[in-house]
Amino acid sequence: MNTHISDSNINDKKILIVGDVFFKENDTQRLIDKVRNELNDYIVLANLEGSINLLKNKSKKSIPLSLPNFNPDDMPSNLYFSIVNNHVTDFGIDNFFKNIEHLKNKIVYPLKGEIHTYINNKKFIFLADKKEQCVLRGTNFLSFSNKGLKEIYSHLKDSHVIVHGGIEYRKHPSPYQRSLARKIIESGASSVIFHHSHVVGNYEYWQGKLIHYGLGNAFFSDTSNLHKLEESISQGIVIGDSTRILNLNILSPDGIVSSNNDNKLYENRDYDYKQFYKNKYKLESSFRPRQLFLNDMLINIQYFFWSMAANFFVKNKLSKPIKSFLNNFIKN
Repeated sequence: MNTHISDSNINDKKILIVGDVFFKENDTQRLIDKVRNELNDYIVLANLEGSINLLKNKSKKSIPLSLPNFNPDDMPSNLYFSIVNNHVTDFGIDNFFKNIEHLKNKIVYPLKGEIHTYINNKKFIFLADKKEQCVLRGTNFLSFSNKGLKEIYSHLKDSHVIVHGGIEYRKHPSPYQRSLARKIIESGASSVIFHHSHVVGNYEYWQGKLIHYGLGNAFFSDTSNLHKLEESISQGIVIGDSTRILNLNILSPDGIVSSNNDNKLYENRDYDYKQFYKNKYKLESSFRPRQLFLNDMLINIQYFFWSMAANFFVKNKLSKPIKSFLNNFIKN
């Protein structure tokens, strides 16, 4: 595993942070060719969704993401994977650590007690949102929460902070997500970058620093009826002397995004933004909490009771009929 990435062959390259990557056996070579042929000017850091089931464990997830048992030495020399997310433990904590051994120097993962990872002398911190099923206990993941930020406050200055969090399939951040991201910038971070949402989110500049609320699917093999590889439209963050946003189409560069952010919505006060968000994202049939509060305790209480109920319904195969009933009830 890497806590420092620095090599004479890549020292002059800019860093490109891309979103969610998941690939099946028949798509592996296409991923390799894309990075090698079209992104060779960058050090590419991708969020690797899924896990190689090296121990042949059963998964408790409804949709586990099983990666092929690929040889990390076959991957392009400029491609590295972040493994701080909610799918790396799909086949258990013990299998997660087997993946770390297997993937060796192709992954970026902080050692126990370490906060920073360095890429070409630039500081990165990776955070995980427990409320988005990221397993914190046993993984050494740092928490995306008010409490978690207090614990690493002194390390945030001049760091690029990458968060696996935010609610899936939403372009706009929840009030809680927006509040924490801004606190990170106010603590001296150089940028805050989210992945996990599977859609390209909006972005803003807070105190002159970039907050990007969701990079989208950079390269995602067909998965159930949720994701299609040919629809992998995303953005990447180029980090060099400055920070820029790059459009990507199945990892093919598709132009730099203008830095003139005209999103006036995010200038709203917390109360006004909360009202916008409540109207934009109505309560769903799953009753999933919308992260409207800014306080950890209130957010955690909501998620505790919701997750207990959700797990009970899934375990007893009641989730689909109840959702169907509630969807009809809400529509009517």
